Amino acid sequence: MTTRRRHAALLVVLALLGGLVVTVLGAGAAAACSCVGFTDAEARLRADVVFSGTVLDGAPSTLSREQTRTFRVAVDESFKGAPGSQPAVRTATSSAACGVEFTTGDQVLVFATVGAPGASRPDELSANLCSGTRVLEGPVPDAVRSGVDPPWVACANAIDTIDTLPAGFRPVAGAVALTPGPIGFDTAAGPPYFAEEGIGLRSGASADVTVARRFRDRVSVSWGQVPPGPVMRFTPCATAGAARWLAFNGGFTVTGPVCVPLVVTSGTRTERIRVAIGRSCPRTSSR
Repeated sequence: MTTRRRHAALLVVLALLGGLVVTVLGAGAAAACSCVGFTDAEARLRADVVFSGTVLDGAPSTLSREQTRTFRVAVDESFKGAPGSQPAVRTATSSAACGVEFTTGDQVLVFATVGAPGASRPDELSANLCSGTRVLEGPVPDAVRSGVDPPWVACANAIDTIDTLPAGFRPVAGAVALTPGPIGFDTAAGPPYFAEEGIGLRSGASADVTVARRFRDRVSVSWGQVPPGPVMRFTPCATAGAARWLAFNGGFTVTGPVCVPLVVTSGTRTERIRVAIGRSCPRTSSR
């Protein structure tokens, strides 16, 4: 990822989570893109059209007085409105002016406005960094699909703070600690069955832990007294002293033995881990 795109990704994260004024340093001067913080669910509510897709191409405006460019996107999924199959989306040419910087082949999530001020046509789509539009670094957030934020785990429900992770646990996406298993469950009580296993949250980190979509009819997760579901959100929690991790109890509700992929997203970082429950996971080829 180029330096300019890393700056753009940082802008999105801060805009969505921090609600702060963000400054981007250009080649010779500093310019500001100021965004009001809001969640993906709120971004979906604000937008007229929401979709994910692949950038096909991009070109500057043909009008010399307009410092904009247009990206054409092949739509993979539509979550709100009717974007069509290959809509064109207008944005500012500079990230300092809150323009999004996409390149051909990028997988993107677009929150667009129809007929915004300055639009050349009433049906023209426009988007910017402050709308939540961005390059997708992982799966489409559930809040975008449903319009509802995932349940969050309260810091007060941590059962312990620790400095060293237990044997078998490893950090995932630099934010949470999980074990790949295998994790057992009591076959006499179910189905469904409950496979008890805790999770660690790094002090000061936030993360979404998501069950891969095709496993959601068989697996749900729950930690910190939150009801089972396909995704759990962890907000930043502080620890006292030298402790680097917070521990939460909970586990997995399953219909039977399964090797389930979990997707952990923390900021712009996404990592997958397979968790073996009641069975082992098949080896993956190293080639």
